[in-house]
Amino acid sequence: MLPGLVAGPEDTVLFALDGPVATITLNRPQRLNALDDELLRTLVGRLRGCAGGEARVVILRGAGRSFCSGYDLKEAPRPASEDLAEARRSAELTQEVTRALRSLPLPVIAVVHGYAIGGGAEIALSCDLLLAAEDAVFGFPESAVGLSVTNGLSRSLPQLVGPMVARELVMVGERFDGRRAAELGLANRAVPGERLEAEAAAMAATLARRAPLSLAALKRLLDRSPGLDLEQALEAEVAEAAALEASADADEGKQAFLERREPRFRGGDA
Repeated sequence: MLPGLVAGPEDTVLFALDGPVATITLNRPQRLNALDDELLRTLVGRLRGCAGGEARVVILRGAGRSFCSGYDLKEAPRPASEDLAEARRSAELTQEVTRALRSLPLPVIAVVHGYAIGGGAEIALSCDLLLAAEDAVFGFPESAVGLSVTNGLSRSLPQLVGPMVARELVMVGERFDGRRAAELGLANRAVPGERLEAEAAAMAATLARRAPLSLAALKRLLDRSPGLDLEQALEAEVAEAAALEASADADEGKQAFLERREPRFRGGDA
């Protein structure tokens, strides 16, 4: 993990808070939100800043005509003398985005329109939920440009679509639309582009009404369980369930159920 990440200029990645919903917007529309070091550092800072604040759910979107067109291949090439350590530093910065997304104890919804290519698709798939416009364009072109996948895709993609389909998607690298992404299980749903923002707002509003401690526990369990055997998964569930049982959120949820009213979760300590 990179120590002491410093965010770049704030307008590279925009942040807005509307009640319990935080919206983070990739903001290089002139480059279809292509990724560079400045944007990546700022995005990590924005994501980390959501922890411990008022937000209960995060929407991640792109400004302009696309979600994210991948890594900016038009950036100035690095000198031929660049050593392996510097190459690793650059790759590690990319991975820090997925670390920030997966460690954030809040659900994150990727809202994908236009292009979600390469690193852009990888970041979207690192989120907890993904809504796509039907005509969004996904693809993993790394084999066509001499690069490799990042952001944990080598782990997450086979889990989502199975190993054979994952190999085809990254090795052949053909593009596919939002409808196909939903069919493959890479998107929760695909909707007409004009409905995308409204669908995202509705999903975010629903999540904002759920118990924050429960959502955080579910995120941890769903991330950890694929690497555990059955007994380990059962034990992890016991630990999370016991902690939640004694939490303020559980007290509020049970009381609201008995009183047949909407719970007012405050995200109290477990």
